[in-house]
Amino acid sequence: MLAMRRRWVAPLLIGVPILLAACDRSEADARAHLTAEGMRDVVLTHLVDEGSFHYTANRGDSRCAGNIHFQKDHRGTAIHDEVSCMPTEESCRDGIAQACFRLGRIYLSDDRDELMPTERDPKRAASYMQRACNLDHAAGCNELGVMQAHGEGLDKSLGDARASFERSCDAKHARGCFNLGIVYHHGQGVAAAPDKAAPLYRHACRDGVAAACNHLGVLERDGVGAPASHLDAAASCELIRRGYH
Repeated sequence: MLAMRRRWVAPLLIGVPILLAACDRSEADARAHLTAEGMRDVVLTHLVDEGSFHYTANRGDSRCAGNIHFQKDHRGTAIHDEVSCMPTEESCRDGIAQACFRLGRIYLSDDRDELMPTERDPKRAASYMQRACNLDHAAGCNELGVMQAHGEGLDKSLGDARASFERSCDAKHARGCFNLGIVYHHGQGVAAAPDKAAPLYRHACRDGVAAACNHLGVLERDGVGAPASHLDAAASCELIRRGYH
């Protein structure tokens, strides 16, 4: 008796193209959303959850990385999570002061992620801060001055630090004015001159540097920088109080 030959039946594949189309649409939506937010050269990697991706991309002068997820509703709402951006070396070389400043801060930080896997490097940070200051970045000049005052990443020089703080303060950077006030108040590399420190502290205090309010209050309490009186003493105590908050 002959055995019956079983007929091979092709599996039903209708759902496969639909699933692939859905995945392709999700990836396309993620790419379109990131592009609309100014990202370019987007590279997507699927995460475990459906509609979720890890991405790297360029935006402005920075290289960015993060996660993006589309909620499962009719709107396909995009949610960003853990987005971080790091300026590129090329943007600093091209004369973008903010990029140089941010790179300097990154190399001073102990925090690391996939965009910045290398170790903390004060010497490299000082180089970027010098470039930022040379490009008239006020905060960069202040940071450079702090590094010069402490000899972090470059040779210690109180004279160079004072020059950097002056450049920062001239650009109306409050923290630069405060640090320049410290230089004159305590005679760091110059003859002590509290009378020069007082207006610098006052400027920084008005711009929100709490420690400057404290220092100014102490000077005014002692009759430096303003005529001493009971009213001035009360105002000085208020400045000192503000400096502790």
